[in-house]
Amino acid sequence: EAAMTKVSEKALKKKADKKWSRLKLVVLFIVIAAVLACALLSVFLPSWSWKYRVSLPKVDKRADGEMRIHFLDVGQGDATIVELPDGKVALIDGGNASKDSEYALMRYLYALEIERIEYLILTHADEDHCGSLDIVLDCLEVKNAYIPLASEQANTQYTQFYTALKAEEGCSVAYAKNGLRLSGENYSFVFLHPYAYDVESTLSAKGNFDDASNEYSAVLFLEYNGVGTLFMGDLPAEQEKILVQSQAAGILSTDISDTEILKVGHHGSNTSTSIELLSAIGVETAIISCGENTYGHPHEDTLGRLTEKEAQVYRTDTQGSIIV
Repeated sequence: EAAMTKVSEKALKKKADKKWSRLKLVVLFIVIAAVLACALLSVFLPSWSWKYRVSLPKVDKRADGEMRIHFLDVGQGDATIVELPDGKVALIDGGNASKDSEYALMRYLYALEIERIEYLILTHADEDHCGSLDIVLDCLEVKNAYIPLASEQANTQYTQFYTALKAEEGCSVAYAKNGLRLSGENYSFVFLHPYAYDVESTLSAKGNFDDASNEYSAVLFLEYNGVGTLFMGDLPAEQEKILVQSQAAGILSTDISDTEILKVGHHGSNTSTSIELLSAIGVETAIISCGENTYGHPHEDTLGRLTEKEAQVYRTDTQGSIIV
């Protein structure tokens, strides 16, 4: 009986080992199949069909007729989505070229169920503003693009964006310059800078656009039902003064004194958001788009000037994406 029991135990153990070996083979097969499936997806399916549609941020749907401005947390850079009351969408700048910035921008666009951008506006050619726009053009339909005064070879990211833009079918392209106006239901986008004569003269002179990118940064004013929002790009203080002087001379195409919401210039750098500018506008809410950086953005002096104006300050580096 003892011998029989021993033989039986050996048989049972052998049977269990066989089952375990089969189970391991099945698990291994499943893992290999999953890896191969992911590899095939990445090779044969475009990126927008899967990787930007997972881990989407939770954003409420826009109500009919509502306008919303989304200042995105894209790290050290700028990206702003404007959902206009007539259902059109504007994208101002496109973050930096890092994967984190790219994913943050694309997943936010898909979270809003955006498939078409009516107005793509690049304020200037710096890498932290145009970094992921080539991906946007690859994944979404863009109807109108407004580009800065910049050399096609300003930097690697701008070259990639410019190449993708030239390949975009059915997209009209124009230089961002003073005097352009985009109007719709209860709203208007007005370009205030750079001045038209600056654009034309500099283009004809074929100057060095790369070193002057901030000086030629586009500035936009968005008016909606009496509320003004001023987007300053990376405009330096010297050009801010010219803007204020033009306002005082009555030659701007809109009244920036009606500004209630300020998209703070150059990520809160001390070289922008001058006292002259703040004295000319009625800012109540200030938005600073920045991330971890070695530049000291936002600068204490800039924050101090905004505090003196009693503006409520919001920052993407500490509060994440901000919706107005």
